[in-house]
Amino acid sequence: MTGKEKISLQQFMLLVILFNVGSAIIFMPSIVTMEANRDAWLSVILAIALTFPAIIVFHHLAKRFPFLTMVEYSEMVLGKWIGKLFSLMFLFGYIALEVCLTLFNIGSFLTTHFLIGTPIEAVYIVLMTGIIIACRLGLEVFSRTTQIIIPILIILVFSFFLSTIPLVKFQQLQPILEDGIGPVISGSLPLIGFPLIGSAAFLMIFPNLNQTENRGRTFYIAYFIAGFLLFLMTILCILVLGADGTRNSLFPTYEVATKIKIGQFIQRIEALISAFWFVSTFVRLIILYYVLVIGIAKLAQVKQYKPFTLPLGMWIVAVTIIIDPSNDFLIQFDKDILWLHAFILCFVLPMVILVVAKWRKLTNEKEK
Repeated sequence: MTGKEKISLQQFMLLVILFNVGSAIIFMPSIVTMEANRDAWLSVILAIALTFPAIIVFHHLAKRFPFLTMVEYSEMVLGKWIGKLFSLMFLFGYIALEVCLTLFNIGSFLTTHFLIGTPIEAVYIVLMTGIIIACRLGLEVFSRTTQIIIPILIILVFSFFLSTIPLVKFQQLQPILEDGIGPVISGSLPLIGFPLIGSAAFLMIFPNLNQTENRGRTFYIAYFIAGFLLFLMTILCILVLGADGTRNSLFPTYEVATKIKIGQFIQRIEALISAFWFVSTFVRLIILYYVLVIGIAKLAQVKQYKPFTLPLGMWIVAVTIIIDPSNDFLIQFDKDILWLHAFILCFVLPMVILVVAKWRKLTNEKEK
């Protein structure tokens, strides 16, 4: 049943962190550095600050409608047809697009570094099969699974950061703001579009929290932890690879991991960062797909969402294969288009809903 599963605040926090880190941790340092050069770490800080008002809007919507998803209160606030239009724009204009692009990201990485020679279509099918199974098991199940594996991921990330200490060169950061503030602003835009403002997806998951108190604080803490991880990875890539090395590498975080050598017995530990990246990206995909399926079920006013999982998964794989984005296209899309596209669908639309809801004094403070 849609909306009947419940997760704890701790599980919610982990989902928000992994969702925002996701595939961004492996390739976004490169895209940001293309714009901001060695000041990319400042762009990350700016992106976190500029996206925070959107996070506040999401929290206020969740506070005003604690037991309804975005699809449900869109119709309640804006009327049946305009509300459905807003929901369709959000679900297919952003969420479905992000599923396809993230699926391509993980498929491209795996076929480039691990499954060399494997048709990327086969990787799509295997990954989507796992995502469909996870969604059919439900939000509660994959949230608990995430809670179980997170200690392992923490150990992996902590080991990675410790291992890179001998490779750090602080002179790689100098001079700061050599080209002024303009490139820093330009570098922040791709990160706003992906992944930070995409936290709007959790407007579909807030009703599944088992308590309404402290939702906002949990959401904010998770957002800043994810932002801090993105900041650490970006500045680490620059400190180790330099601005040129980060900019010219498609997966700079993975490149940093390949350089780690401690004595003659600890080396080539890129599998550690790859494991963290794969798990976080897979969790991001599950969340996006779950939100898409739940949203469609709500639009269709169907109580069971599971019948939609298989056909929608087949459609996602087909669309990803048809659009067949290259890495160069994806980088250009992230830099020039996605941030504005995401700003409209993930900030402007929720903001309109919130303003109209306050004007009409609409709320849903009691569970149905």
